[in-house]
Amino acid sequence: MGFGEAGESFKCERCGKVFAYKYYRDKHLKYTRCVDQGDRKFPCHLCDRSFEKRDRLRIHILHVHEKHRPHKAFTASSILRTHIRQHSGEKPFKCKHCGKAFASHAAHDSHVRRTHSKDKGCTCSVCGQHFPEQEDYDFHMKIHAAH
Repeated sequence: MGFGEAGESFKCERCGKVFAYKYYRDKHLKYTRCVDQGDRKFPCHLCDRSFEKRDRLRIHILHVHEKHRPHKAFTASSILRTHIRQHSGEKPFKCKHCGKAFASHAAHDSHVRRTHSKDKGCTCSVCGQHFPEQEDYDFHMKIHAAH
């Protein structure tokens, strides 16, 4: 298939782009409208790439050199981080009860409350009803005592 030896590279003679494998260089030549670097009127002042059109140069600078990410505006950096995790799939908040992971602290806390609240609190020895909060349990026991 035309793979190179370790460290070998394959340069496109028309545009100067370098590939790790001959296969990808050949695919580039076959399927892209490769333009000679001399015909590219818009060089990037930050690297050795050049472009046929000014808007392509602008997009290159934004995405490659300025690391522009077209995200919504967020009021706090923590909210932006949570939003980015939704796209990246990162889930750093792990439930200590079951091991399930979550992208946000809020989602983790909500899961623990909904799923594992029975792990905490008190269970009535008379009727078996469970109360996550001590004061609810105490009130319930007064009802049993009154009867």
